[in-house]
Order: sequence, then C-alpha cells, then structure tokens
Amino acid sequence: MKFNRFIPNLLKKKKIEMELSEEMYRLIAENASELIRVLNDSFEIEYLNEEAHKNILGYPKEDLYRKVGYFFVHPDEIQDIISLSKEVIRKGHATREGRYKHKNGDWLWFDIKATKFKDDVGNTKILTIAREITTKKEYEKYLKRENEKLKELEKIRKDFLDIATHELKIPLNSILGSIQLLDESYSHKLSTDLFKYVEIIRKGVIKLNNLVLNLLDISNLETNNIKLNLHTVNLNELIQDIVSELQQLLKKKQQQAVLDFPEVFKIKLDKQRFERVVINLLNNAIKYSPINSKIYLKLRKLDNLLEFSVIDNGVGISKEEKSKLFKRFSKLDVMRSDFNIEQEGTGLGLYITKKIVELHQGTIEVESEGRNKGASFRVIIPIK
Repeated sequence: MKFNRFIPNLLKKKKIEMELSEEMYRLIAENASELIRVLNDSFEIEYLNEEAHKNILGYPKEDLYRKVGYFFVHPDEIQDIISLSKEVIRKGHATREGRYKHKNGDWLWFDIKATKFKDDVGNTKILTIAREITTKKEYEKYLKRENEKLKELEKIRKDFLDIATHELKIPLNSILGSIQLLDESYSHKLSTDLFKYVEIIRKGVIKLNNLVLNLLDISNLETNNIKLNLHTVNLNELIQDIVSELQQLLKKKQQQAVLDFPEVFKIKLDKQRFERVVINLLNNAIKYSPINSKIYLKLRKLDNLLEFSVIDNGVGISKEEKSKLFKRFSKLDVMRSDFNIEQEGTGLGLYITKKIVELHQGTIEVESEGRNKGASFRVIIPIK
C-alpha cells in the first residue's frame, strides 16, 4: 500500500518541479533583451518572448506565431539563414549575422545563435537567440568608409610627394653642380661680397635638397613602400665617394675625415639607401664638431657582422638626448661659436638612418660620455 501511494506522490513532485523549471525559464526568456524563439522541424515559430519582439521589432505575438522563422529576414540574407538552419540540423549549433525587418520597414542587424535540441517527446526543435548589433554594424560601416577616405588621402599625399620631390631634385642638382663649379673654377675671380652671396645660395640649395630627400624617405618608410635593391657593394669606395662629395663642408670648417679600413669590405646592401646612412652620420659629425678637428670613419668585421663607425670629438650627447635621438624631429640644442654650428635642420636625419639600418636587419647605437665629450655612432649589419 505504501509503495502504491509513493509512486503517485513522486510523479506529482516531479511534475511540480518541471512546472517550476518551465516557469523559471519562461520568466528568464520573457525578461531577456534578446529575441528568443523556438522553431519546429519545419522552421515555424512555436515560441517567442513576446515583450522583446514587440519592443525591438514592433511585432505583436499574433503577427509571428506559426510563421516560418525567416519570413522577415532581409532578401539578401535569406540563403544565408537557410544555410544556418541546415547547419544547425547537421552540427547541432550555428552562428550568423543578419538583418530582420522592423514592423515600420527599417532593417536591424542581429547576431544570431542557433542550437538544436529535443523536446520531452523527442521532437527536434531549434532554439535561436538574436542580439541586436545595428549600432555596431553602422559603426563598422562608418570606419570602413573613413578608412577608404584615409587610404585615398594617403595616396594623394604620396603621389604629390613623389611628383614634387622628383620635379625639385632635377633643378636642385643642376644649381648645386653649377655652384660647385663656380666655387672650384672661379672663386678667385669673385669679390668677397659676391662670394658671400654664392655661399648663401649653396647652403640654401644643400638644405633644400636634403629636405626633399628626407621627405621622400619619410613618405616611403611610413607607408612601408621601400623595397631594398640588394647587390654586392664595395663599402670602402662608397664611403670614400661620400667623403669626396662632402669635401666642401669639411674644408669650410678645416676638418679632416680620417678613413680607417683595414681591408676591402664587399657586402650586399641597397647602395642608394646606405649612402643616406653614411651621408647623415658624416653630416652630423661635421656639423657638431669643432673647427680644425678630425672625424674618424672606421670599418670592422665582427664574425658575420660588419661594423661601421663615425667618431668625432664634438659637442657630445647628454643622457636625456640619447633617449630621443632617433625619433622624428629630434635635434641637439647646442650653440657654440668655436664649433661654428648651424642649427637649421629637419631633425629627420637620424630617424631615417635608423629605419634604413633596420631594413638591412641591422642596428645603430650611439656612445657619448656627455656634453662636449664627442660621440661615436656604430652601425652593425649582417654580412650576406
């Protein structure tokens, strides 16, 4: 008798627990901010959280109940939602993004997650939970549009720099060549005042030419548009040629470039780019070294590495300046009459130098004991 009474009581208890569980899940669904639906194997809506559908899409329950689950899906995404339905039947779960039509005709974006399950009697059902992401999608669209604008502006900027630098380089080189010829062949025939004006023109052309080259390098470096043209180069000859090019600057300050090359170094590098490295380092050494001083240029082999050094006994570099020396627009703040230092410059030379060295898989470092104690720049690149 007791056993006979126990079975109905147990079943009653289980029924109450199931009803409470169903009520709990129903309350959770009805108070959720996502769209929750249960579809049958024909993809008809059997359950939906009414309040969320009304608030988000504007549809009352009677407009949706027993309708096929994708009847208000955007026409462009119907096939994608059908694909989602097939995937969830096959795999048990699936995720998509798609648009649902609001009752007022607007289209809203949703992140849709679907899961397959069986009900109490073994029928296949699909649970879908859709979270609105319209604001997110609009922001993504805005970012994409703005990014396209930035790309177009960057292309215009680069095209302008390419054209401008190309058009400027030719006349600047002609003017600089003419001034050098005038200086070398006719300086003795020029009056002191006239020679002074020729010198002003020469310095202005050199600065403008350096600015043009720096702008072109910066444009290429910052757009990752530099592809190294590597081939075997006699580095001894490259440095000697640059020293010859800068003889006028050395002569003006009565300086001497001392070359220390214990052997001939031939190495694979981009000749044009590495010339910029040597020019920038030697230019700085000339600029920041005193009148009647020596600048040392050294080449050394370190196992499978090559070390190129430029050493001077100039104004030196403080600890604070070292930390920002290779950043854009960084310049030493010094002025000494006995060094005859000209402060004009873009502050881009060492930044460009470092980038070019890194493109060669190398490193650059500076050593200095402080102000007025000279500096040593060391470039180390792998020998290939």
